[in-house]
Amino acid sequence: MMPLSPTRCGHQPHEIAPLLTLRAVRRALATLSTLSTTHREVIELAYFRDLSQSQIADRLHLPRGTVKTRTFHALRSLKAALADLDPDRPPRAPARHRLNAHSP
Repeated sequence: MMPLSPTRCGHQPHEIAPLLTLRAVRRALATLSTLSTTHREVIELAYFRDLSQSQIADRLHLPRGTVKTRTFHALRSLKAALADLDPDRPPRAPARHRLNAHSP
């Protein structure tokens, strides 16, 4: 397995190193396994095999836009699931549900 590439997600190694405790790594890997196969696949190729979005698209025979969309949704899911691991992040307010336009 290739090492993670933190700069791909916009962070420098010195910014995330304190967060990478053994507990956090185990939890991140466990959370990764909860993603759908399509989302997990693009994350593993990008962050564990260090492939570019174009390379992932070629390998999976997908348009690059599909790879970008899957990566976005996968990272959003991971970020939400692991939010409590970041001690500097303020608690998130509960999500507001949009009212159905057809409801009375």
